[in-house]
Amino acid sequence: REFTSNTQNLIKFFAKAHQEAEVVNDLFVAQTGRKNFITPTSFLEFLKTFGTILSIKAVENTGALQRLENGLTRLHQANLDVERLQEDLVKQEPELKKTEEEVRIMLISITEDKKEADLKKEVVAREEVMAKQAQAEAIAIASKVKSEVDEADKELAKTLEKIGLLNQGHLNEIKAFDKPPDKIKYVFIATCVLMMDPSMTVVKSSWSDEELENYFWKTAKIELLKDPQFLSKLQSIDFSKVETLKIKRIRELVVDHPKRSKSWVDVEMQKSNIANYCLFLLVNAVLRFNELFEKTKPLRKQQEEVLAELAQKEAFLAEKNEELKVITEKLGRLEALLAEKEHEINELRARIDGCSQKLERAKRLTELLSEENSRWSEEILQLKHTGKLVEGNCAFASVAVNYNGPFTSSFRQLIESKINKLLENSSLLFSQGLTMIKFLSSDVKTQQWQISGLPKDDSSLENAIMIETSGRWSYLIDPQKQGSNFLKNTMANSKGQLEVVKNGSSSMFRILEQSLLLGKLLIIENCSATLDPLIDPII
Repeated sequence: REFTSNTQNLIKFFAKAHQEAEVVNDLFVAQTGRKNFITPTSFLEFLKTFGTILSIKAVENTGALQRLENGLTRLHQANLDVERLQEDLVKQEPELKKTEEEVRIMLISITEDKKEADLKKEVVAREEVMAKQAQAEAIAIASKVKSEVDEADKELAKTLEKIGLLNQGHLNEIKAFDKPPDKIKYVFIATCVLMMDPSMTVVKSSWSDEELENYFWKTAKIELLKDPQFLSKLQSIDFSKVETLKIKRIRELVVDHPKRSKSWVDVEMQKSNIANYCLFLLVNAVLRFNELFEKTKPLRKQQEEVLAELAQKEAFLAEKNEELKVITEKLGRLEALLAEKEHEINELRARIDGCSQKLERAKRLTELLSEENSRWSEEILQLKHTGKLVEGNCAFASVAVNYNGPFTSSFRQLIESKINKLLENSSLLFSQGLTMIKFLSSDVKTQQWQISGLPKDDSSLENAIMIETSGRWSYLIDPQKQGSNFLKNTMANSKGQLEVVKNGSSSMFRILEQSLLLGKLLIIENCSATLDPLIDPII
């Protein structure tokens, strides 16, 4: 960026400002006893800060100027467009009347085609009513068949709901038995036959009742109770596919057995373990389902016949619907074309009738925009004037940002007044009554900072501006933790990008190194008057 001010004047100002800062610093040290050092490095940082602030403010000024100039250009273009629109509407009025007549003739032809399509639609609609009546009849028969089969399904659903309440703890109670009660043995004979391959449940005819029961109990403990998927397998049984052989064996070994059948009753089984009782219910439900399944075979055969008849009727209905669809689509295209042409007629009439109204509104609009034209032109002149002051203002702000940090409020005011006098005595242009807060802050930014916990006094606001603007690491004297809390709240949105470490902690240099490598924000707390020399190359 080329300087508008004389560079020699800027250089002289920088040197005098640095000297004034040294004078104020000496006075500050003498009155407060606080040590603060202004070094050649401070001067270099001063120049760097000036460059940074100047770049930011120049971009802001140029951006605002470009936006207003673009607005003026668009206003001028809008005036030209309004004039062109006025000419076009006047030329199109005869063409609109001609098009209206053509559309009126087309409307007559479309109306005749619509009448023909409506007649075909009535024929197909009658066929559809007849097909739907046949469909309703077939559905009623199928519903009757299904209601007969649902009884077994409901009983199974209730049983599976109880099975779903079981957990591994219930099974562990059973598994803990070395010699379980007879009721548990009987239930697991039936469960083994139901859940396992028939080849694994073959028994010898020579076995006594006790040997058979012990065999099935050992098999159940190994093959079923140790299986972690046992409960889920119970709930996923397809009851319609249980082999008739398994049903027969369950009845022989348990349900119809002379001895075991005496305990195979609900009242007796309720006295056993809850898991055993639920398995008893499950086996009974399977037996009941099988019984009803066999009983409803004739009904299911009738259901299949009815569904086949229903499929035929649905195919017939689909054929008729396809015919209706073809005619409806044709009618839809005709109606769409008719609606389009009617809309075109209305639109053409509206354009003819509203032509004069549009022209009147357009004129009124350009007259109103002419006031904006004047206001924006004045703002452009103001921004151009401000652009001439930006270097002087940035020179002032860079002094405040670079040197005011260690000073109390009164010394900050002193140095700002001295810099204002320096600017007045130089040939640099700047804004009168300038302060760091006026130039580098805004109402919106100030409000956001205060929401994040920044105190409302001017010193705190100046500190926030210096932290944001300065290129140097900020050292906060913060006994009440106000500054620390403000920084943490402000950086709260930078998730994973903020690190906080105590000075002197064992992990400080590791976190410092990671923050430098990854570009993270870092706050070192509890710093003393002197810092570890290893940090010097960084700060």
